[in-house]
Amino acid sequence: MTMINAKEYLLRLKKLDKIINNKMIEKEQWQLLATSTTSRLSPDKVQSSGSQSKMADAVIKYVDLENEINKLIDSYIKAKTEAIAMIEKLNAVEYDVLHKFYIQGKGSAEIGNTLGLPSSRILHILADGRRCMYRDRLLRQLAGIKTPYYVHIGMNTFNTT
Repeated sequence: MTMINAKEYLLRLKKLDKIINNKMIEKEQWQLLATSTTSRLSPDKVQSSGSQSKMADAVIKYVDLENEINKLIDSYIKAKTEAIAMIEKLNAVEYDVLHKFYIQGKGSAEIGNTLGLPSSRILHILADGRRCMYRDRLLRQLAGIKTPYYVHIGMNTFNTT
């Protein structure tokens, strides 16, 4: 696998968070379908197995999705914990800006307002911090130290090992 840069890695954390949120919504939909007990009563037709089969399929899909979500959450927690550990190695300003941007999900304008800095300066700090993270990771690999990075989720790969 090729090494991804710090920006791609941190952005993948955001994507993983969105995947989890969407899977949770999908799970709620399957749960609603699985627990739905409404049926139409018609004097002309009596159907005994179709409704139960659909309900059983929905329950199976719900349980499978719940297991998948639990695995995604475990991967997300591990990756996010490792990302925070990498960010914490930066100097105070870079740490603060990268944490607010990638971990707290704030925009550069909002961070700039909070810190009293122009948005353009925040973007430079983000770039500098990512370069430091990438350089640290390269040095750790050259020294033979295992570094965080790939998490495999479906068709997506997020590096955390």
